[in-house]
Amino acid sequence: EINKESDGKLRVLFLDYTMKSQAIKADGVFANLTFKIKSSAADDTVASISKLGSATFGDKDLNRLSVVIIDGSVKVGETTTPVTPTPTPSTETTPTPSTETTPTPSSGTTPTPVVTDFSIVIDSVNGNPGSSVVVPVKLAKIPSVGVSTADMAISYDSDILEYVSYEAGSIVKNPDTNLEINKESDGSLKVLFLDYTMKTQAIEEDGVFVNLNFNIKSSAQVGSKAELSFSKKPTFGDNELNPLKATAIEGNVNVVKKSSEKDFKFVIDTVSASKGQEAVVALTMTNVPEAGVSAPDLTLAYDADKLEFVSYEAGSIVTNPDTNLEINKEADGKLKVLFLDYTMKTQAIKEDGIFATLTFKVIGDEGMADVEVTKSTFGDNDLSRYEVTLENGGVNIGSAPEGFTISGYINPDFMTTSTTAPIVNEGFKVEIVEANKSVATDNKGYFEIKDIAAGTYTVKITKDNYLTRIIESVTVSDNKEMSTSAEPILMWAGDMIINGAQDGAINLEDIMEVCKAFNTASTDSKYKEDLDLNKDGAINLEDVMIIARHFNKVSSDY
Repeated sequence: EINKESDGKLRVLFLDYTMKSQAIKADGVFANLTFKIKSSAADDTVASISKLGSATFGDKDLNRLSVVIIDGSVKVGETTTPVTPTPTPSTETTPTPSTETTPTPSSGTTPTPVVTDFSIVIDSVNGNPGSSVVVPVKLAKIPSVGVSTADMAISYDSDILEYVSYEAGSIVKNPDTNLEINKESDGSLKVLFLDYTMKTQAIEEDGVFVNLNFNIKSSAQVGSKAELSFSKKPTFGDNELNPLKATAIEGNVNVVKKSSEKDFKFVIDTVSASKGQEAVVALTMTNVPEAGVSAPDLTLAYDADKLEFVSYEAGSIVTNPDTNLEINKEADGKLKVLFLDYTMKTQAIKEDGIFATLTFKVIGDEGMADVEVTKSTFGDNDLSRYEVTLENGGVNIGSAPEGFTISGYINPDFMTTSTTAPIVNEGFKVEIVEANKSVATDNKGYFEIKDIAAGTYTVKITKDNYLTRIIESVTVSDNKEMSTSAEPILMWAGDMIINGAQDGAINLEDIMEVCKAFNTASTDSKYKEDLDLNKDGAINLEDVMIIARHFNKVSSDY
């Protein structure tokens, strides 16, 4: 590509996009430049054509190649046969290509690599056999000069993963032109980025460079791990092709079993906050085993560039926290969490709820600041290990919210147990109709909708197999709590989905639908979880009676 940047200045760029097979390897004409001599030019005038600024030449690993540049000219009034000049031998040495990620410069004119904390990171993610996963590849601590070139090869375990596609990350400008990823063979991807302008479209901020989309093969064994690694060490350069030293961090896809509503879970909440605020992130446990949890031991990582750890507070499910719970910051970005029932008998965690809350000060400007579990074990009082489903979260950093918050609690109106309550309380959709905003309740039935302007609204509450509830004329002039955990909004179960739709009434058809699987348990082939209204693992008279409580009711009867 050769472009006229301004009168008297041309920009010349050549790149072997394969970085392998299309390099220039023979002597000869590189390019012919065609000029028109102006009619006003006087005879014997010489128009010089010379290098302006620096010139860089590199091999496929971005090692600099020394070169002698001989200026030329156009003399007005003469027609001559071009003479190939004989260059004066250079005293510079051509560097020997290095096997390292960043070429080691030799003496002479080869530049010293820009030394930074610049890193490329392949995230580690979890997925189930037969599911799809997205693996982010991120760039962190981008040098101030920006990244104009990137070249790498990523290998993956093709026995476990099937490559599908890629999507450019938000930090890549003009990706249709500047970014290309090709599958060279099963298990091997070629990644190339080039700012084609070599001036205005460099990568200048941290974030996701590219998202790689894979399918996990259905034959993949639970517990297996598909590593994603750099088979060709990544090379990066600025707009002068000066190499940028980078640390490469590899990742993997962990194959895990598909989670169910009854799995023991440890969840890190996701909250929103703006720079300068404090964010409180809850750590919760759900479906705690009956024998109790006596010894959870965890290591948490958080984004220290965006969050500053302030303090922690034990949750309500922790007994004797002064003795049994300790959370320490081992380093910026790393927390050690340890709970131990020192009696190993009477103070185990035996109910669902908040295990602890972490308070962070937000120091980043925007984006997601991850808080995630990097290592964990959970045990009973015999130190036998539990299988746990981990769900990571963090702080979503944005501008300070405007407007008010509507919150409250929603529960079904039938009796529940400590095991079934988190299941049935979760998943009610709460919609502020005029604001076009909605959320789902958590396992306590809690909901919170932010940034609602002052006004009067209609609140619509829905859930599969429940009768829709409409609450009209809800006036918002400040933060509004519509209900409490002690006095929640109650929902009536029984408007069953039949042939893909609910009819807006609780009637005989709904009872007949439940009776199709009457007297079945979760171990039976005819059992249908959707018809088990109280989620006790059996479809029986209790489910029929739940419907009968509000027989022949419609939404306006609430």
